[in-house]
Amino acid sequence: LWTISCMHMISEEKTIVVIIDEVSILSSAQLALFEDYFLSYYLVLPKVLVVLAGRYQVRTWKNFVLRPRQSLINNDDSTVRELKGFEPNNSEKQISSLEEKAIVFTSKIHSVSGGSPGYNRKIVEQLIRNNFQFDELAALQACNEELYAAVQAAGDDLAPDQAGELLP
Repeated sequence: LWTISCMHMISEEKTIVVIIDEVSILSSAQLALFEDYFLSYYLVLPKVLVVLAGRYQVRTWKNFVLRPRQSLINNDDSTVRELKGFEPNNSEKQISSLEEKAIVFTSKIHSVSGGSPGYNRKIVEQLIRNNFQFDELAALQACNEELYAAVQAAGDDLAPDQAGELLP
């Protein structure tokens, strides 16, 4: 609670932006705790903006004040923004800065990554480990290694059909 009072004092003077990535990996129970013990306190403070980033789904919040204000005004999801990947030329610049030898694979990397800077990096790292032999399946696995690890860690707790739905 001391962080809330500190943020409240600071937010009276300055605008605070809190960015939280990967909220999509939270379970429903974790999301409920996150809403109850974090969002419900911070979002009611003056001059505090919380940006939540995740993939594949838009979460709904049980608490009315946590719903995006713009969507309440426009009755749509106008506050949800889909981020697009890099254009091929920007992927090429990133790949070149990561590993010059990988630049010959730019179009293949971009076709797998969709221009995602994080996926570009993971594929380049996989290429380095693989002595610059491009393998599309290995590239896809590199992009989704956290997901594969999570499904593997779930082990017997995850039914085979659920695992199949999660994995590309």
